[in-house]
Amino acid sequence: MGGTLKSSEVNADSNDTAGILEPDEGDDADDDNDPEELIRQPCFSTKLQVEYNIMLSPTYHVPILYFFLHNTNNTSSDLSVKSPEGLLDVVYNRLVPTQYRSELKGVGIMGGLSIGHHPLSGFPVYFVHPCNTPDALRDVAGSGEVITTETYLILWLSLVGNCVGLHVPSALLIER
Repeated sequence: MGGTLKSSEVNADSNDTAGILEPDEGDDADDDNDPEELIRQPCFSTKLQVEYNIMLSPTYHVPILYFFLHNTNNTSSDLSVKSPEGLLDVVYNRLVPTQYRSELKGVGIMGGLSIGHHPLSGFPVYFVHPCNTPDALRDVAGSGEVITTETYLILWLSLVGNCVGLHVPSALLIER
């Protein structure tokens, strides 16, 4: 089955309140009726920890990026959705950058993200479906180019990881 690469990141909800000023304690009661007063919607901040695992697929013979979500503040949130399909909407809305959503959803019948069981733990996880990986890498690297294993993994991680919020550190992209 090969080794795994594991990485975790915390993903804050887009409704996070960081940077929003709270009203002063001494605000006048009349400020509530002031039309120039900032209107604030209630913000619900849900912090998700995303755990990424990379494993080689024995079927497709390419790496596969598996990931699952943890609610780090243990409050009721959008992670309380009862079905994995409902959680898939959370994944698209919270992890997939806007510019990749329609393209990723449009891959194949079910989209580029799938739900399955982790090959080692058996737990349900999401993964970026690998069926188009060889073609995508060939388009980026060129069909006649011979690339090193390291370059292959960096290209693969740049293509696959970016679509679900896992970014390649820029230090890896700089020529050594």
